[in-house]
Amino acid sequence: MKKRSNLIQSEGGQILIFVIIIMMLAVIIIPAILGLTYSSAQTTNIRMERMQVLYAADTGIEDALYTLDNLGNGTSDKVPITIYDPPRTYYLPGSTNGSSVTVTIDKVGAEADEAYIITSTAFDEQLERKVTIQVHVTVAPKQIPVGPIYQPGEGNVSTSPFEYALAVLGSTPPDFTTSGQHPPVISGDVYANSAINFPAGTVVQGDGSHSGNVWAEGTVTLASGTSISGSVHSGGNIILQGTASIGISAYADGSIQNTGTASWIQESAGAYGAINVQNGAGVGHSTVAYGDIHISGPLNGCGFNVGGDVASNANIMVDNNGKVIGNAAAGGTVTTNSGGNISGTRTQYEPQFTLTLPEIPTLVPGNVSYWQNLYKAEAQTGTIINGDYNPPNNPKDVYLGNTYITGKLDLSNGNILHLGNNTTVYVEGQVWIRTNANIIGSGKLVSVGNMNLQNSLLGDPSSMPLLMTLGCFNLQNWGTLAAVLYSPYCQVDLRNWNNITGSVVAQRIIAGQETAFTWDPSVRDIPGLPGGTVTEGNGTWIPVEQPPIIEYTGVTIDYYKVCDDESCS
Repeated sequence: MKKRSNLIQSEGGQILIFVIIIMMLAVIIIPAILGLTYSSAQTTNIRMERMQVLYAADTGIEDALYTLDNLGNGTSDKVPITIYDPPRTYYLPGSTNGSSVTVTIDKVGAEADEAYIITSTAFDEQLERKVTIQVHVTVAPKQIPVGPIYQPGEGNVSTSPFEYALAVLGSTPPDFTTSGQHPPVISGDVYANSAINFPAGTVVQGDGSHSGNVWAEGTVTLASGTSISGSVHSGGNIILQGTASIGISAYADGSIQNTGTASWIQESAGAYGAINVQNGAGVGHSTVAYGDIHISGPLNGCGFNVGGDVASNANIMVDNNGKVIGNAAAGGTVTTNSGGNISGTRTQYEPQFTLTLPEIPTLVPGNVSYWQNLYKAEAQTGTIINGDYNPPNNPKDVYLGNTYITGKLDLSNGNILHLGNNTTVYVEGQVWIRTNANIIGSGKLVSVGNMNLQNSLLGDPSSMPLLMTLGCFNLQNWGTLAAVLYSPYCQVDLRNWNNITGSVVAQRIIAGQETAFTWDPSVRDIPGLPGGTVTEGNGTWIPVEQPPIIEYTGVTIDYYKVCDDESCS
């Protein structure tokens, strides 16, 4: 028993020694492992922080590349135009991954290869870390030739508002309401940057230079009895009611509703929308539309509803004894019902065609301050009158020459102001022309204040002046007016004048009560009229050559360098 006890004691001492060795090893190894773990975590954190700042800098590079890749849409103010321009520096808005990002684009290559160096620096103030990326890129420009654009030459299409008997520059439609009186008679073309509603019986006719066309950005409505001797061009719809008529053609960006009991379009109808010819209405020749075409009887006095071919990218329907003297071709179906008749061939599911309508000119009171300053400078080359000017009654003839008046001008009691061809009178205040006063000559009278016309006779049709006001025209008393009236910021109310020769251009025009408007070629004799140029049409399609466009075929990255300093050297 004693020997066994000694053996057990001997084994217990060995276990103790083993435990002590294990503990000593643990004391040595565990701190080292913990140190390595901490060091690895620190390294990972540093790398993550640097990657966040790196991604922020890369966002700046992507923004610059996008700018360069879209240079064909216009030169960005972020990009130097030539190699002689200084580098352009800008900042991305807000914070990117917690960093502020500064981007610099420097043009370094010749004009042909469009080479740039992009430098993007991201700085995280909280982490106190900064990363810079530098990229050298080449943008390859390519000239793409553009074929001619064919524009219709029909009629006299003008970008000068003074080629129109009436031109409305604002978005408020002209008011031809006559309250039971006779509607206006207009000799010349009419333009409106809006819709136009012609009351019953309105007449728009040629003047010897123009066919009596109507151009409107909005819908044109012709009440029964309205007669347009030229064409009607609408940026909206065209609506003919009752016995309304168009002497040439109708062109609409919207639809054409020729649905009066005897409404008539003499030549052709073209629309990007639908066309309806119904209730006895008619079109003398072809009818073309992107939308549906519906032709319906009864027949008019000509024995047909459309006297030419009919084409639609959609469907064609002829019914209720309607009649087409020509062929019918549709991208969809061609159908006849209830006695409808098509005398020519019928073609369904035709390939889509392209319809190009005459372009409506855009007339706006553009660059008024330029013309105002020009006329003011012309006037100041002559006499300067401080304060108001009231010419004496005797002699009645007033010859001012170029004159600048700081106050108002009051012509009265038979005064006759003679404005030579190159004469400009500029008035800072209002202008009064009253009690038998008159203006003769084709010079220019310009006022900053209102222009008040109170007379029974003004101007001379053979030599008419430009009357321009930055205020409003106030017209009173019936009579004869021969002048160019220009009110770019205000309306002109002409209900109290019954015979107007020249051109009226204003934000809005109100007319009626037997008022007659006549455009006159003498308008073109006034030197230095504000506005655009005249394009004389010849009835054909005019090819207008277009300059080549520059297309950027993409950005090539030559090198991509990441640095921890801002210069990236």
